[in-house]
Amino acid sequence: MNISLILKNSFDQYKNFYQRLLPWGFFLAVAAAIANSFVLKLANDQVQIILLSLIIGTLFTSWPQMVLYKLSLQIESKGEADEDFNNEIAPRWGRYLTVMYAYQFLILAGLCLFIIPGFLLLTLFWFAPILLLDLNKDELIFENFFKQSQQLVKGNFWQVFSIMIYTAVFVSAPVLIISWANIKYAEIISSVWMALAAPYVYIAQIQTYVALKNMKKDELIKGEDNVG
Repeated sequence: MNISLILKNSFDQYKNFYQRLLPWGFFLAVAAAIANSFVLKLANDQVQIILLSLIIGTLFTSWPQMVLYKLSLQIESKGEADEDFNNEIAPRWGRYLTVMYAYQFLILAGLCLFIIPGFLLLTLFWFAPILLLDLNKDELIFENFFKQSQQLVKGNFWQVFSIMIYTAVFVSAPVLIISWANIKYAEIISSVWMALAAPYVYIAQIQTYVALKNMKKDELIKGEDNVG
């Protein structure tokens, strides 16, 4: 798997389809900002902030996340982004929330255990939310999302981890710089940057997913047969 090619292709896709992706990037940033304001009002200590951020943040941002994933999947598979996608993702919203909560609490538990297990789980199950949106209706079994994500990452752990870290730094580094510089309207500037950067991150994740899916097509089919 060519990491530099995936990142370059992701940027090219971003440039070609930014007009369809950016509105949802801003929707995601606004939802995250609103969720954060609720968390700060409700939480009394650091532990509550972390837990409420996971619960409320996931709830508020789940819909724009699903749309960005779905649009990126359409761009990668069809070379275009369809207008009508709500009917496809709406029935899966409840399951998406379940998968995201399970994913994030697994990571949190792993981070509490000497940090390294958290990064391991974060990487192994990085594609679980995408699989929920990509699999056919008869394949929507909870265990499938995590099992197939693990199958995709197996043998390509460090490549996936590298892309995941790159995209995380791409989004968070400017936010940290803005915060440290104590710039006026720092929160607004950070939110605008996150809105602009988020679609690129989702496309890069989808590009990685599709590359691994094509590499491991036969293995995934066997895995589905064993689950069934």
